[in-house]
Amino acid sequence: MTSNLILALAGMAVFAGRIAKTPGIVYINKSFFRFLMVYIILFVAMFCTMIINQQYDFSLLKSFAFNIVICFFSAYFCIFLIYKFNISLEDLLKIITIVFFVQIIITTIFFFKKDVMRLVYKYFDMGESINDKIDSLFSYRAFGLGFGFDFGTAELTCSCFCGIYLFLTQEKKYFRWFFMTVINSLVGIIVARTMFVGIFFIFLFFIIMPCRFKNRKIKAVAYIIFIFLVLLGILINFVDWKKYEWTLLWVFDLFLQLFSGKGVNSGSLHEITHNMIWYPGDFTFVFGDGLFKPDGKQYLNTDVGYMRLILYFGIIGTLITVIFICKAGKAFFSEQKNKSLKYLAFFITLFQLVFMYKIMYLLMDFFTLFIAYNLYPYINRNNKYYLSKVSY
Repeated sequence: MTSNLILALAGMAVFAGRIAKTPGIVYINKSFFRFLMVYIILFVAMFCTMIINQQYDFSLLKSFAFNIVICFFSAYFCIFLIYKFNISLEDLLKIITIVFFVQIIITTIFFFKKDVMRLVYKYFDMGESINDKIDSLFSYRAFGLGFGFDFGTAELTCSCFCGIYLFLTQEKKYFRWFFMTVINSLVGIIVARTMFVGIFFIFLFFIIMPCRFKNRKIKAVAYIIFIFLVLLGILINFVDWKKYEWTLLWVFDLFLQLFSGKGVNSGSLHEITHNMIWYPGDFTFVFGDGLFKPDGKQYLNTDVGYMRLILYFGIIGTLITVIFICKAGKAFFSEQKNKSLKYLAFFITLFQLVFMYKIMYLLMDFFTLFIAYNLYPYINRNNKYYLSKVSY
C-alpha cells in the first residue's frame, strides 16, 4: 500500500466525517462544477471509443478514474490538516518548494555517492520496469528518493513556479526561495533533459509575472551570478568530472548536435519530432483505435502524450482532455482575488499542455492539491462567502 493511497483513505474518512457532521447542501463553485462535467464527458469518450472499436483496453480509464480520485482525496486530507493548523496558501507554496529542495539535496547526494544510493534502493522498490535496468541508469543520470525521469522534472518545474512566485511576492526573506529555485532547476537537468523545457517556462514566468517590489527582478541577475560563481568554484575544486563524462555528453547531447552543423539526428527530441510527422488514417484520427496500453505495453511503442491520446480516442477525445486540463487549471484559484495566483495557475496549466508533447503524464498532484485548497472551505456550505468564517 502506497503512501498516496493511505492519505487518500484518510481523506475519504475526513470527507465522510464532514458530510455526516454537517449534512445539507454541498456548495460547489462554477469552475469546479465545469471541471467535474468535463471529467464525466472524458469517461463517456473513453467508453465510446471502446464500443466503436470493440477494443476493451481499460488502462487509460483506470488511470483517470483511480489515480485522479486517489490524488484528490490524498490532497484533500493534506488540505484538511493545513486548514486545521491555520496554514496560509503562501505557507503551502513554501512547503512545496522546501519539500522539492530537500528531494534535490537527496538526489545530489545519491548522484555523487552511488554507494549511498544503492544502499537506500535495496529497500526502495522503483517497480519492475526500473529495477531491471537500474544499474545502467544510475551510471549517468540522477535519481532521488522515488524521484526521477521526466515525471520528476515536470513536478519539479511546478515547484519552481511556486518558488518564483514566493520570490516575487514576499516582502522579507525572499532570497531563499530564489536560491532553492535555481538549485532545483540546475540539478533537475541531470535528472531529465526535459528540465531545459522547464527552465524556459520558469524564466518566462519570472519575466511575465508582475512584481510590486522595485528592482527585485534586477537583483535576481546578481543573485544568479553569485550562485553560479559559488557552484562553479565548488565543482572545479571538489568534483572529478572525468567520472561524469557520460553524464555531460547525455545532458548536452542536443546542443552538441545543434552546433555540429548536421542538425538534430538522434536522441529523444529527434524521435519525437520524427514520429509526430505522421497521420494515422481518417478513422483513427477521429475516433481512435481504442488502444492505449494493451498487454501492458505502450500502443505502437510511443510515449508522446498527444500521439497516445489520438491513437486511443482520436482528436475528439484529445481535445476533451485538453479542455479537462484547462478546466482543472481554472479551478485552481477561481475564488481567489490575488492576480499573481492567476499567473501561477496559468503557467502550471500551460506547462502541462506543452509537456504532453513529450510524454503522457498529468500533473494531478498539483492540480488536485490546489483545487482541494480552493474547494475545502465550501464543503457542505451553500454560502460561497463562507471562507472567512470557517471554524473547527
